[in-house]
Amino acid sequence: MFKHKRTVEHPPIGRLTFVDGSWQTRTPPPPVDCGGLLCFDAGEEGPSQTQLDAFSALAARYGELLPAISARLFSEYQVAQPGHDLLPVVSATGIAGVTRLVAVVIHRDCSAVLSYELYFYHHASHALEREEHLLNVVLRGTEVVDVLFEG
Repeated sequence: MFKHKRTVEHPPIGRLTFVDGSWQTRTPPPPVDCGGLLCFDAGEEGPSQTQLDAFSALAARYGELLPAISARLFSEYQVAQPGHDLLPVVSATGIAGVTRLVAVVIHRDCSAVLSYELYFYHHASHALEREEHLLNVVLRGTEVVDVLFEG
């Protein structure tokens, strides 16, 4: 028997669905990639207005935050590059060409984790294989507090 999933509408974010203890949408607004995920760590009552406002503020200021985010991503990318078949990048300004923002999680304390997928070289025999490697940027307000490599 199918169980109806709880949903709520939050313009301009759109429809959020309650899945595994969080509210999420697979059709997120920018700056998240159109195939990505926006998630609010909230109970069954739904995301708080403070969490919704935190995402709206992040989306509005993303362009301003991008240089600081890119600089931290570049540092971690350089550390990860020798051990993986990553595309070459010579400066923080080039990081946008080898990553894409695929997920944003807004936690209950309104901190955010932005997950950037990495692009890899692929040999013809592995062209369809997807590599699950991410750089996760932790934000508190407008400050980048950490970047973690996952994969």
